[in-house]
Order: sequence, then structure tokens, then C-alpha cells
Amino acid sequence: MGQRLFRIIRGNWPTIDDFKSHKEIGKPLLDDRWRREWASGVSTFDTLDYAIQRARVLRFKVGEWVVALDLPDDGSVEFRQTGDDPHHYTVYGRAEVLLALASGPATSARE
Repeated sequence: MGQRLFRIIRGNWPTIDDFKSHKEIGKPLLDDRWRREWASGVSTFDTLDYAIQRARVLRFKVGEWVVALDLPDDGSVEFRQTGDDPHHYTVYGRAEVLLALASGPATSARE
């Protein structure tokens, strides 16, 4: 295993929809500086506790569960820290590939 990141998801078990980019789910691009993230990235966080905190701060609008995403250390899945939040990372890739890297079941952010 290379890097472990954490994704907020809607249900207690990850689905392909949890790993689709904003473009794929039909959300508009609000700032052209973030075109790549919008088109092929998904937001993740560097710790389980921080992802749970973010789910709560966002009042569960993006989801109320958190799942680990175990990225391989062979460089086949790109990720990088993005935005002003030092705990926020974008992982780039097709939803099917990212779903296969999810390590479920998810942890509830409500507990």
C-alpha cells in the first residue's frame, strides 16, 4: 500500500457514484482554474478523523459516511494536495478504478 486517503460518501458501502467527478455528475465548473479537478478528480482527506469532521461541518450534504481509499505506491493513481486546506487531496482517475481501491465498509460520521 502506498497512500491511504479518506473519501466522504453517501452510504455505508462505496458505490461507483461515490467516485465520479463533478463533471460526470453534472455539476457546473465554477472556476476555470480548477478544470482538471472538476473533470477527473475527487476530493479526499488525509485522516479519517478530519474527513469525519468535514462531513459534519458540511452538515452531511456530501455524505455521512467515510471510506478509506488505499492508493498503490506504483504511481498508477495520481493524487496531490489541492486548495487552501492542507488536509485536502484530489485523487485523479476513473470512477471504476477508484472504487476498486476503496476499503470498506465505511465509517459513520454521525457517531
